[in-house]
Amino acid sequence: MEIRNTFEVRLITTQDAAYHEVLSLREEVLRKPLGLSVYKDDLNRETQDFILTAWEAEQLVGCVILSPLTVSDIKLRAMAVVSKLQNRGIGRLLVTSAEELAIEKGFEKIVLHARVAAKEFYIKLGYDTIGDEFIEVTLPHVNMQKLITKV
Repeated sequence: MEIRNTFEVRLITTQDAAYHEVLSLREEVLRKPLGLSVYKDDLNRETQDFILTAWEAEQLVGCVILSPLTVSDIKLRAMAVVSKLQNRGIGRLLVTSAEELAIEKGFEKIVLHARVAAKEFYIKLGYDTIGDEFIEVTLPHVNMQKLITKV
């Protein structure tokens, strides 16, 4: 896929300097518009998570986090792409990279809470909606999941 030539995906940890950039991106894209702050969240749990980042040259352009839930299930969360770069394939690249990593680590299912506004994006990537809408971080969300397997 041509998009991989433009954007590079890197796995980082909370110890990497880039983690602070990830927090800033999440703050700008996900929290500030809602009058909330990522810095008020319990970020300690992220030391156990897989943090995938997308870069254009040396500029952070997107991120997503995978949080292990069980030996077979992992949760995709905190997906953010720089606002002016949305709809350029970065989100798709991050999700497919997250799926590849989850398979590599032995997980069988990815679950997520999608903002209703993003539901169609995940459906196009093969995710199914489970149950009714609910409110999370002041917005309507839906539970979604995708079974993943080694190819």
